[in-house]
Amino acid sequence: MTHVQRPALVNAALDIAARGWPVFPLRPGDKLPALHGADACPRSGPCADGHLKWEQRATADPARVRRCWQAGPFNIGVATGPGKLVVVDLDVPKGADDRPKGQWADAGVTDGPDAFAALCELHAQPYPADTFTVRTTRGGYHLYFTAPPGAPLRNTAGK
Repeated sequence: MTHVQRPALVNAALDIAARGWPVFPLRPGDKLPALHGADACPRSGPCADGHLKWEQRATADPARVRRCWQAGPFNIGVATGPGKLVVVDLDVPKGADDRPKGQWADAGVTDGPDAFAALCELHAQPYPADTFTVRTTRGGYHLYFTAPPGAPLRNTAGK
């Protein structure tokens, strides 16, 4: 029996799905879903009973994940709502002028990881070094946590 190596993105998507977290494909080099929109919906396959959006089509089924990521070099999106997850996005500066201001700058905070560490210290909490962590393309981090039961947490990107 020969060993077939899967590309890194397939492996990563399968590893995430193995945690029970539903994944969906993102356009290569982008953060946008690589799934058809309502206007282009074929009304077949998973959409046979009506168009399904990316969050509804996200899956942890290894066979579906494998088929999808073998079709192209997609980035990986995680459906955090269905996965019952909270993700803390710790960005790094995007330019020379993108630095914390006021009390944060005075405290020596230079980026998102610094700010999060300072918040942990301020509230006498340990930095959660043992949580699932992903390094982002720009050098920041995403920290994944189990969402508290019953908490209506939603995406706050851009806020």
